[in-house]
Amino acid sequence: MFTAGNIKWTLRQRPSYLPSKDEVLAHFEHCLDTIAKDQRVDRDLFFPEGIARWRGGVMFSAVAAEFTARFNGANEDEVWDWFRRSYGLWATPHTGNLFLGLLSEAERVTVDSALNQVVMDHLVDVIDDDEQPRMLLRSGASLPLRPGSWMVNCTGYLNHLDFPYEPYLSPSGTTLSIQPQSAIMHLTSFGAYFGTHLFLSDRLSDAGLYEVDLMELYNASRKVFPPTLFALAAHNLSLCVDALPASAFRECGLDFDRWYPLPRRSIAQLKFLRQHRADRERARHALDTVRARYGVRCGPLSRELPRIA
Repeated sequence: MFTAGNIKWTLRQRPSYLPSKDEVLAHFEHCLDTIAKDQRVDRDLFFPEGIARWRGGVMFSAVAAEFTARFNGANEDEVWDWFRRSYGLWATPHTGNLFLGLLSEAERVTVDSALNQVVMDHLVDVIDDDEQPRMLLRSGASLPLRPGSWMVNCTGYLNHLDFPYEPYLSPSGTTLSIQPQSAIMHLTSFGAYFGTHLFLSDRLSDAGLYEVDLMELYNASRKVFPPTLFALAAHNLSLCVDALPASAFRECGLDFDRWYPLPRRSIAQLKFLRQHRADRERARHALDTVRARYGVRCGPLSRELPRIA
């Protein structure tokens, strides 16, 4: 918020001045006041406000269902183009990655209006030599940095370390593990919720869930990563419907559709119940295709696994 809206510091100090904690917090409150006056931030399409929650917007489950219907495991470029045209926002000349981040039109305009220059490259390092600080880019180019510039690390939180594989269910059937090397859902929160329900109901071992090594898949193809997440969720949620009582779904507070009124959610739920088995088969085919193309772990849990020491 200090930079996206081009909000100036209220302190009259030299650029080299290091503000105290109280001064930073005071400026933070100033930024919040400024943003509240200048813009209205919402998630326009997926999370509308007011009457649009009843009549407008697009429920997240509907987008997930369309992802599942379109993705066959080998057409990620086509799916990406569809999603970009239908729901995408961007502030760069071209886009090549999608990681399901949510952005409103108001936020896009705010960011776009504050940009002086867009450099389509990757920052590797910042060095301070005899002349002036410079940014080193992956392409080999370098750009000078003006004195007093702020550097914001936006490299993400995904860990690229190669951890040893651990199945979501131990060979003995006594341990449930929630981690990206043996993911059963698109998000660990969903995996923990439904995995725990299946585990404590003694249904996890025979539910037939697919597992995906998300880190292996992410490194293999970032473009195929998002639609595979939707296919994984569609496949395994369908199996959860067959294995768990309806109360497990009613009490799930992770459902993004809860933003919408109950009548709209009820219609979406009935549609899901009517077609989830057909969608499951389509998702299974897509997941099997991804496994065949990239050689990543993507399929039913193997029963021939070494025990974890």
